[in-house]
Amino acid sequence: MIQGSQCPTTNQQEYAKPIDIGSDVWVGGGAIICPGVRIGSRSVIGAGSVVTRDVPEGVFAAGNPCRVIREITEDEIFRTQAR
Repeated sequence: MIQGSQCPTTNQQEYAKPIDIGSDVWVGGGAIICPGVRIGSRSVIGAGSVVTRDVPEGVFAAGNPCRVIREITEDEIFRTQAR
């Protein structure tokens, strides 16, 4: 049995990095965004995605690991703003 100071995780330090999310970004439910990742403006992250790398602006990205599926067209942006 491991107790107190013998526990390997007790003596380790934890580090964090900032996450940069641009303006007008949609993030689906259950998505995980890892530390140090940047998501560009007007991007959409699919539900349940695990974002491990930077996502450029104006794209739809999804998956585990998250990858760019396609670019979002100006027509699609216009349609969502008109609603």
